[in-house]
Amino acid sequence: MQDLTPQVPAWPATRERTTLRTATNVGAMDEIDEPIVERLPLAAPRPLTAEERALLEALLRHPGSKPELTEQAKTVQVDATCSCGCPSVFLAVDDGAPPAIYSDADSPLGAGAVQLRASVGESGGPEVILHVLEGRMAELEIWAGGYGIRPHVDPTELVYDQGHFPSDQ
Repeated sequence: MQDLTPQVPAWPATRERTTLRTATNVGAMDEIDEPIVERLPLAAPRPLTAEERALLEALLRHPGSKPELTEQAKTVQVDATCSCGCPSVFLAVDDGAPPAIYSDADSPLGAGAVQLRASVGESGGPEVILHVLEGRMAELEIWAGGYGIRPHVDPTELVYDQGHFPSDQ
């Protein structure tokens, strides 16, 4: 399994939740009074739960997904969780799995970062986001509008946010 710990770049600084940044003090607050969120490594990688697998498979049907991500999904494991208590998990795939190549236009966040986003309903419901960094699955984020919230998300109710991806992909 590829260890993404030293390779994970921070997302650009915004007020949005950014679970991929690294922090040193779990439970500490940042400059805008939000919890500092940290990647908590597991003692050993584990398989995805049935719920995590169903959400990942739903995101693999996103218009911005690539066949290489489907290949990576065959070997994906959870290697860390989020310190805030939400159900977001960090992912690792076998080194031999093919990278998903995205253009610079597909990566408005820079650093080869792509987000495949979906939410429950048209707006306001929980979001599920597959973060892809440098062609590799990095995080399955489940965000319900606040830190530590653990929503149940029905994959059949997800509406894809096509964002910057062309609709003909």
